[in-house]
Amino acid sequence: MSDMNYTQLFERWVALTTLSEDDRKQLIDRLHESVVTSVQALAGLASSEMAHILDEAKFEKRDEYLKTAAPIMALGALDGYLLSLMVSGINPETADLSKNDAVKGIADIWGKSYEKDQNMSYLNKVDPIIGLFLGKITELRINQALAMYPTIVDLPYKTTEKLHQYIGWSVHQGFVLGAIEEELSHG
Repeated sequence: MSDMNYTQLFERWVALTTLSEDDRKQLIDRLHESVVTSVQALAGLASSEMAHILDEAKFEKRDEYLKTAAPIMALGALDGYLLSLMVSGINPETADLSKNDAVKGIADIWGKSYEKDQNMSYLNKVDPIIGLFLGKITELRINQALAMYPTIVDLPYKTTEKLHQYIGWSVHQGFVLGAIEEELSHG
């Protein structure tokens, strides 16, 4: 990251979050299908954990909330992934990663790493400033979830906090996915 400053990195990430729907689709089309599937799987895992929390809380509108939250978690995982690419010097708006067959099976590699240490081996290497960025991305996605489904705050604080942790988990694990891709591509 020696040739990029943090301000530029954050501004580039913000620009990615404001892409039009067509531009975002083009960006996703430039990603390898294994990565896209993995990002969706991360969101699915987080949704599953959120479903358990909502079941314990006996939240009657569980499915309605999860339908709202699932795309936000997918965006969070994508955000983390794209930030990881940019930290590695890859511009996701111009790079065509769709043919990067080194990433086939990336979900399995992520899963094995997660089983080993919950990917802490990757997360512990995160630059502290990048860690702050991941925190800001998490806050953004939590605020988005709250804006789209404000009545969730009627649940006890402990319950909503657990739910929000999975949004952050999605962001951080998306970042890990990008770090794994970097290893596979250059390892």
